[in-house]
Amino acid sequence: MDDGSLDSLMDVLSCAVGVMLFVVIFAVIEARGTSVAVYAPPLLRDPPAGSNRLIALCQNGRVRLLDIGAALELLLKDSDQLAYAGVPDFVDRANRSNVADDFFRYRLLFREEKHGKYDRKRIVSVRVETKPGVIGEDKNELSSGSSVFEKTLTELGGQKHWLAFGIDADSLEIFKKARLIAIENGFSTGWDPVEIKFPYEEVVLGGGGKKQVVGKPRSGLGVVQ
Repeated sequence: MDDGSLDSLMDVLSCAVGVMLFVVIFAVIEARGTSVAVYAPPLLRDPPAGSNRLIALCQNGRVRLLDIGAALELLLKDSDQLAYAGVPDFVDRANRSNVADDFFRYRLLFREEKHGKYDRKRIVSVRVETKPGVIGEDKNELSSGSSVFEKTLTELGGQKHWLAFGIDADSLEIFKKARLIAIENGFSTGWDPVEIKFPYEEVVLGGGGKKQVVGKPRSGLGVVQ
């Protein structure tokens, strides 16, 4: 067996052990009536400098691409000088663009927080929703020659993007197939045994005070390295 085969075998074994460890820890915690998120260190070849992260969700034996970075670029493109008073109109304008990809829809929400008489903050979150009836591709669909997953990776290329896999306990086989496709298309890859439930929300902008500028955008879906 050559070195490349050994590397591939060790990669798969490491992933399997990580997923099993996650399942055991989660089961023990659930049995005690407590639920927390547990993440293993990612297995990752260094991505090209300046490349963007794509997330491949392997859940329930299917895979979907989640490009929240591209969605946030569209939704937050005019946010550099966003002031407190302009948040409601900004969110309304952003949502009229109807940002979506093959699997998900993205929109902004905002809420106002008050702390005392004068301290007020407006917090902007991104909400990610699944498209009705779009559940991702299984192993057979990945091998069909008309896979949306493979077509998208081919179009994007591995020099400008790298792929982070989020894997649940039922999706090791689809992960191995999807990851092979990614590597064949020149992508650096990483993984974590995690599960993301939808609709998913994460804070992306936050600030306070009538004359203060809202903070810089935060990175999305930080659970997957």
